[in-house]
This record gives sequence, C-alpha cells and structure tokens, in this order.
Amino acid sequence: MSAQKQEVKPEVVLDLSDFENIGQLMKEEDERREGLIKRSRDVLKLSKNAIYSLHRNETQKAGKMLEEAKTIAEKELFKLLEGYPMLRVGIASGCLEEWCEAKIFHAFLAENRIPSMREIGIVTYEEFLGGLLDFTGELNRYAVIMATKRDVSEVKRCSDLVDRLMQQFIQYDFRNGNLRKKYDALKYTQKKKK
Repeated sequence: MSAQKQEVKPEVVLDLSDFENIGQLMKEEDERREGLIKRSRDVLKLSKNAIYSLHRNETQKAGKMLEEAKTIAEKELFKLLEGYPMLRVGIASGCLEEWCEAKIFHAFLAENRIPSMREIGIVTYEEFLGGLLDFTGELNRYAVIMATKRDVSEVKRCSDLVDRLMQQFIQYDFRNGNLRKKYDALKYTQKKKK
C-alpha cells in the first residue's frame, strides 16, 4: 500500500464582514434595550405613583402623571421599539400594563367609567386585559378603604363592578400565561369577598 498524497484544499471562504455587521446590530439592539429599560422604569414609576395618588384622592395630580407617562411611551418607548418588536415583551409591556391599570383606575374614580381599549390606545389587547385585571386589585383596595369609612354604597359599587368584569373575563381561555395568573387572583379575590 502506498501512501497517497493528500491534496491541500484552499481555505474555506468566510466573509468576516458578516460578523462585523452582526456585532454592530447586536450593539445597536443592546443600546436600544438599555434605553428601553430606563424609560420603561420612568413610565412604571409614574404609573405606580399615579395609583398611589388616586388612593389619596389626588385625582388631578394622578392625571398629570399619567399624561407624562403616556408622552414618554409615545415619544420615546415606541421610537426605541421601531424595528425591534421583540423588545416590547417584558419590561416595556409591563410598564404599559401598569399605565393602563392606572388609567382605568383614574377613569373609574374621576368619571365613573371604564375606558375602552380603543380609548386607552397605546396598549395591545394583552396589556389592556392585564391592566384591567390588575385594576380589580386596586378596586379591592379602594373598597377596603371605603369600608373603613363606612361608605356602604361605594363598597357595593366596587363589588358590583368586579362581578360585571368577572362575567366578561369568564368567556376567555387565558391558558397558563401571565393573564391566567391575574385572572386566578381575581377569582380568589371574588371568593374571599363572599
């Protein structure tokens, strides 16, 4: 047996500019993510403070915070999300859900109504439903405050609204995600109420 001479093949062509371009794309995405985290925290903080103000009957102050949060979302968050829709999942979606919750609570106290998803405008249906489900928790806290003040009619108004919302939520199959957990918490709260 004779040893055959191995033919030396040329080096595989590798376009290194692809890796440079991918590195640049990753850097840009990371910069957007960092900006998104910062501004989402600002929207979240304003929304939480608005809810806190609403519980202290500072409706006008809460309204101003909600407008400021909406402006940040519209002018900055959505700009950061352009071309990167996957970044909405997580903190951006969470802060919009919190804003939605506060906006609904504000409308309930100031106008005796629940705004539609179309009126809220800047949220997805999942963020809207999440905000609405979270609102029922704030409604429960508000009802407890009203009960300590012996305002029976206000407690009944809250209780009736939770029952009406439950009738709407029961039609959905929330599966096992975030909305399911919130819906289960509402069911537990409703049971506890009775």
